[in-house]
This record gives sequence, structure tokens and C-alpha cells, in this order.
Amino acid sequence: MIASAAFYSLVGVMVVALFFFPFRLNSTLFMTVLVMGIAEGLYLRHGGLIEKAGLTLPGGRYGLLSVVLLFLIGWLYYSGYKPIKGEMEHLGYKKSMSMGMFKEAEKHIAKAVEYDPDNTLYCLYAAQLYMGPAKDLAKARDMLERAVHLFNGDATKWSLYYLKGQLAFQTGAIMEAKAALEKSLQYNPLYTEAQQKLDEVNKVIKEHDRVMIKFR
Repeated sequence: MIASAAFYSLVGVMVVALFFFPFRLNSTLFMTVLVMGIAEGLYLRHGGLIEKAGLTLPGGRYGLLSVVLLFLIGWLYYSGYKPIKGEMEHLGYKKSMSMGMFKEAEKHIAKAVEYDPDNTLYCLYAAQLYMGPAKDLAKARDMLERAVHLFNGDATKWSLYYLKGQLAFQTGAIMEAKAALEKSLQYNPLYTEAQQKLDEVNKVIKEHDRVMIKFR
């Protein structure tokens, strides 16, 4: 039984690794249990412990069966097909970034977000691209806000708020940058990059206050 469980787990992990990285607990566990169920069914059929029976349903239940079938198709499309396509576009984004093809990378990450709009990592990578080579701070802000509000645990919150503070600082929203960086340090007090950027923001605020006092 231990050897069988290890085999099921290994097959489940390797199948999921073909489509998703890093490993996600839900999808990996689903594949593990699916392989266990298939193996158990084959064992029971081979041992003659179960027999195949015909499906008999009253006429009125065929409509319900059609609805259930359509529901399963829709669930597989949104929960299986679209995330896999998003992961493939994410892989294309990484390859394009490694080769310095930023326009292609932008196309790939935009499609990945379109396939899986609730994925925090895709939104985060898109925001980093727009803050860097693509230079579209408005889109970067939208992607960061989406990553924060649709947070699914694939990234760290302190890194999200650090980027949000950095972006706000670049666009001149000083107080918003201060609040975001302080939020980043709440999640990770040892995050030195956030502390350094917060010190820089506080210095700008002090200089601004001095100028306003002299002006008055």
C-alpha cells in the first residue's frame, strides 16, 4: 500500500508538473487521487469484484443528465483548459523575456492574464513588465491593483505592496507610496528594500514640508 501510494503521488506530481509550476496543492492532489481511483477501479475489475452494469434512467432524467454534462464541460473548460492555456502563455512570456523580446513577452503575458485573469503571478509579471521595458505605468497600476485584490497566495504580499509603493513613488503619489511601503513592512518587517524605499519617501516628504514652510 505504501509503494502504491508513493507511485500514485509520483505520477500525479509529474503530470501536474507538465502544465503548472510551482506545484499547486489542489491540482497535484487532484491528479494523485485520480490516478488512485483509476488504479483501484482496474484492480477491482480485474479481480472480478465489480461488474459493469447498464445505465437505466427514466425518460425525464435524460434532460438532467444533459445539463450535468454541459456543466462538467463548462467546468473543465474554465478550470482546466483556460488555466493550462494561461500557463503555456506564461511559459512563452518567460522565454521571450530571456531573449530580450519585450514586445512578444507583452503579448504572451497579456494572453495569460486573459485566459486566467484571477492569477496573481500573471498580474504581477505584467505589472513588472509595464514598470520596466514596456513603460506603461497606467497598465502597471491596473495590474498591481488586480494582483492585490485577487490575491491567491502564489506571490508574497510584501512584494506586491513594495511594487505598489515603488510605482506610486514614480508617479508622484508620495503619500500613497508611503502607505503601500508601510503595508509591505507590516507583512515582512525584515524586508530591507521596502525599508530603504520608505526612508527615501520620508526624506522627500520632509523636504517638501520644509519648502512649504518657507513658502508660507
